[in-house]
Amino acid sequence: HLQAEKSGRKLFVEESRKFLEEALKSGKRDISLHVEFKPARITKSMLAGHPPINLLSSFTTFYGAHDSPNRIHNIQLIASWINNTLLLSGESFSLLSKTGEFSGERGFKEAYVILDGELVPEYGGGTCQIGTTLFNTASLADLDIKQRRNHSFYFNIYPLGRDATVYPPTLDMKFENNTGHPLLITSKATHKSLNFRIYGTPTGKKVIFSSPVVYMLGPTGRFVPSSLRQVIAEDRPFRTEVVRTVKDASGKLLEKELLRSYYKLYGERDNVPIRRKEPR
Repeated sequence: HLQAEKSGRKLFVEESRKFLEEALKSGKRDISLHVEFKPARITKSMLAGHPPINLLSSFTTFYGAHDSPNRIHNIQLIASWINNTLLLSGESFSLLSKTGEFSGERGFKEAYVILDGELVPEYGGGTCQIGTTLFNTASLADLDIKQRRNHSFYFNIYPLGRDATVYPPTLDMKFENNTGHPLLITSKATHKSLNFRIYGTPTGKKVIFSSPVVYMLGPTGRFVPSSLRQVIAEDRPFRTEVVRTVKDASGKLLEKELLRSYYKLYGERDNVPIRRKEPR
């Protein structure tokens, strides 16, 4: 059921306060507030032919057994800011634009981030789980990924070869709404997991990720076919290849994309260098 849109209203608080003071001093009964009317970004006519009531994609990641309350707090904070994000056709989403400055004043807490090959507690630690979960959600909806880079360390709470790191000001996770119709992004962050969903007009497309193929950096300096078990046993750098396939409703192949990721190590609790302990 579609309802007619309503114009938005923005109240300019400081200007309106001055109007109120002047009106009260002069004994006026009619008081004008400083209000700006804004047209709705989405109208009934826009949705009538293409109702955006369908779930296009959903993806969930889970926290690690040793994740701190600070890290989970940051994830829940950012998820609350992203929930119910409206993305019109042609508009881009930038995770760093959503998070803004990482600071204690904005509600962030210190948790581990990867910095110069070490784990260091900083404000905003945990944002990469937001980036990874969003990247997979957007990829499954076949949105146009504009920016994504994997972590230097791989942690098994993420899908191998499909993680996304975020670190201001340059490392961002960006995608564009290329569906031709409005999209709605919702989020839910509990004490155990993080989920994103994208709703919009169905395209009939189906996106499939292949299992990752692993290559370990050998003694000669070349990557050779390997397995995660061997990578973990020898504690060596490795890379992965994942094929992302897009098909239409009839099963016709539309696109094949090769995702390459490079990792310095497979992160285990005893082999990851820690510069400074995380506050607990």
